[in-house]
Amino acid sequence: MVAKNREMRKGGSVKKTIVLTLLMIILVFVAGVLIVSNLEIRRRRVAIGIQAENLDKQIKELEEKNKELERSMAQVGSQEYLEKLAREQFNMKSPGEEVVVISKEKQKENTPEQKEKETWWQWVRDLFGFK
Repeated sequence: MVAKNREMRKGGSVKKTIVLTLLMIILVFVAGVLIVSNLEIRRRRVAIGIQAENLDKQIKELEEKNKELERSMAQVGSQEYLEKLAREQFNMKSPGEEVVVISKEKQKENTPEQKEKETWWQWVRDLFGFK
C-alpha cells in the first residue's frame, strides 16, 4: 500500500510538473505577445503624433494664406486696384496722362567674321595707342 501511494505521488507530481510547465509556457507566450503589441502601439502613436504636428503646420500655413487672400479680395473691389490693373495689363491710361514704354534694345549678334575683324582692328588700335 505504501508503495502504491508513492507511485501515485510520483505520477501525480509528474503530472503537476507538466501542467505547471505548460502554464508557465503559456504565460510567457501571452506576456511576449502583450509586450510586442504594446511596442507596436507605441510606434504607431509616435508616427501619428508626428503626422499631427505636420498637419498643424499645414493648417497654420493655410490659415495665413487664407488671410492673405481675404486681404487681396478686399483690394480687388477698390477703385485704385482696378486702375492699376487697367494700366498694367491692358495698357490703358487716364485722361491727361501719357504712356511711356521703355523697351530693351536687342544686341546685334556678331558673326564669326565680324568678330575676327573687330579683334584684328582692335589689335591695330591697341598697337598704335588709339582708343
